[in-house]
Amino acid sequence: MKKCFRPLLSLVLVVCMVLSLFSGVIAAPSATKIYTTPSGYTSASQVNYKTVNGYITNWGARGEDCGFLTTYAQNFYTGSYTYSTLSKVSGGTSTSNAPNSALYSSLQTLMVSNHTTFTKYGSSSGLLCKNLYQYTDCMLGDPTYVSTLYRGLKVGGPWDSGVSYNQEHIWPQSKCLGTESTSDIGDIMQLRPANPSENSSRGNTAYGESSSYYDPGVSVRGDCARTLLYMYVRWGNTVNMWGTDGVIESLDILLEWIKEDPVDTWEMGHNDAVQSITGTRNVFVDYPEYAYLLFGRSVPSDLTTPSNGGDPNSNPGGGSSGGGDVTGNTATLVTDATILKTGDQIIIAAMDYDTALGITQNTNNRAAATITKSGSTLIYGSDVQVITLETGSVSGTFALQVGSGQYLAAASSSGNYLKTKTAIDGNSSWTLGVDATTGASFITANGTYTRNLMRYNASSSLFSCYNASNTQMDIAIYRVGSSSGGNSGGSGSVSGSIATMVTSAASLKAGDQIIIAGLDYDYALSTTQNTSNRAQVAITKSGSALIYGGDVQILTLETGSVSGTFALQAGSGKYLYAPSSSANQLKTTSSIVDNGSWYISINGSTGAASVEAAGSTTRNILRYNASSGLFSCYAANNTQKDLAIYRIEASGSCGHSYTSRVSTYATCTTTGVRTYTCTLCGDSYTETIAAKGHSYTS
Repeated sequence: MKKCFRPLLSLVLVVCMVLSLFSGVIAAPSATKIYTTPSGYTSASQVNYKTVNGYITNWGARGEDCGFLTTYAQNFYTGSYTYSTLSKVSGGTSTSNAPNSALYSSLQTLMVSNHTTFTKYGSSSGLLCKNLYQYTDCMLGDPTYVSTLYRGLKVGGPWDSGVSYNQEHIWPQSKCLGTESTSDIGDIMQLRPANPSENSSRGNTAYGESSSYYDPGVSVRGDCARTLLYMYVRWGNTVNMWGTDGVIESLDILLEWIKEDPVDTWEMGHNDAVQSITGTRNVFVDYPEYAYLLFGRSVPSDLTTPSNGGDPNSNPGGGSSGGGDVTGNTATLVTDATILKTGDQIIIAAMDYDTALGITQNTNNRAAATITKSGSTLIYGSDVQVITLETGSVSGTFALQVGSGQYLAAASSSGNYLKTKTAIDGNSSWTLGVDATTGASFITANGTYTRNLMRYNASSSLFSCYNASNTQMDIAIYRVGSSSGGNSGGSGSVSGSIATMVTSAASLKAGDQIIIAGLDYDYALSTTQNTSNRAQVAITKSGSALIYGGDVQILTLETGSVSGTFALQAGSGKYLYAPSSSANQLKTTSSIVDNGSWYISINGSTGAASVEAAGSTTRNILRYNASSGLFSCYAANNTQKDLAIYRIEASGSCGHSYTSRVSTYATCTTTGVRTYTCTLCGDSYTETIAAKGHSYTS
């Protein structure tokens, strides 16, 4: 027995050793989900970006689902590349014809056109990925370590010649399109740090769940699938996609992984960090919906995505509409709805609770944000949704604009839904009224849905729409006080408002709100951010006055990072900057940087304004391109057109400018009555100014 047992035992050991070798190829590196200390961020406005050596560091955490698009993502999808536009573009019907579809072409153009800087893999020179992982693959903004892709091992950040981690091609090197010079082999979007043993175990095996495939682990199945789609579209590598000879088992597996492993904040932070290096993003991280639409599949109703199927300004955390960063600002209770008009900015609050409708759009309702009430005054911060009133589609109604082209709408007759949509129709046209006895406001949608009465749900701390017999809580409307034109960041509707030409740059100061226009043309810089520049919008000039509407970008001056400069704030946490020395570009960034800190000077004789970025890029002079109808940045020897700067003066009851500029609230120290006479129409009127930092009392 003993003699027979020994050979059998040896045979068993050999079999176990062989199986262990195979298990390294087909088994998941991690059978459990990787969770790390969460960032705690639930909206774009909360993200604290850290810049090291000029690069954004990955601010996210592993295993923390990302329910919002960041400001970097929001600025990437503009013009004809918004989700509302591209989601209507035809994809394919299968893996065989998807690459020939219009959606494939559009997504490829978007990613390729923004890809301005290329990283390298094995080169001895150039921008090497191995020196960048401490920024792209760290966590919580800490570049002293990186998190390895498959297992989430925490190792030292700086490259140590491959001892702590080496470089893993999610799309295997042997299946890339070409050599180092073609850059797909060295694209940092897909070249990631991994433990050397993990890299060796995978080899160039295609991902999948069946035998002969490599399962990367439940924590990165979605990450890998979305990266493969990026390579498939951005680089056009369509011949090496499917099956054992490709990079993933099947389309069904790819879509299954995308759904079961949603985008976490670490993956979104990686997308931001890579964009700060290369200029482009993985669209399938921001919008996993495109993975389905590209192949003619329906987007699952329960798909967890950062965007929730919406455009940047409507996603959770997308920022307040028309308010900019309004922390500590005030609004006044509306007791007569007839005073409300198109262009007003309002806040919807619970009547008997210290909460207001917030900027976070849940799947079927709006989250509440904390506010403070003092008599008829409401004090609010940047997490409160500032709503701009537009004309509704039904007579006597208003559309409630909560972002560029985004409107609150009643969405169901069977569920209590309050959502956003891109069209002004009956369901997004609201009757606003106030009960003269109780002071409670009623806000009712005029469309076909019967759950159309907006109310506050105190038990769940949210705002949604209910039927007439509901027992939810009353709401109240507060109108945002006039503040230097009342339109921080240019989001509100200010049709017919007037700004005055600035002839001395010395008169400009932080807190001023300005408009940049062509000196000799009736066009101004608009709220529309194209991929690489700003669109123009028509304005009217009358002497030194400029008459503008809500599609003109109002810029708030902030102190720049370089002495003597201003940052040009174009919305909450968004700043214009000159991003390139090789191309004529004008983009927005989420922080105040040298390339977004501008020297401003004005020729007193001609009124021509010079606006020049102080950073290292050489195409840094903001100019108007009349032939293309846009504003962008150019080199010093450019032949583009001169600019003029117009400052918004606080508007009085007639809607025109004051004869003398009202002090900003930061310097208002006493309460008193001031009398003004309008230079344009001759009207005289008085207004009572409240204490420092507060709104007009009337």
